[in-house]
Amino acid sequence: MQNTNSVLALSKIADATTNEQSNILDNIKEKLLQVSTDTTS
Repeated sequence: MQNTNSVLALSKIADATTNEQSNILDNIKEKLLQVSTDTTS
């Protein structure tokens, strides 16, 4: 049972990490779009 709980905890950590990485990439994409729009306007 302890192993199952450990796996579930690691899965939650991995999920949160993946979500955070996605947020960071979305933020970078937004900043790059802003920069490209600023330079072409």
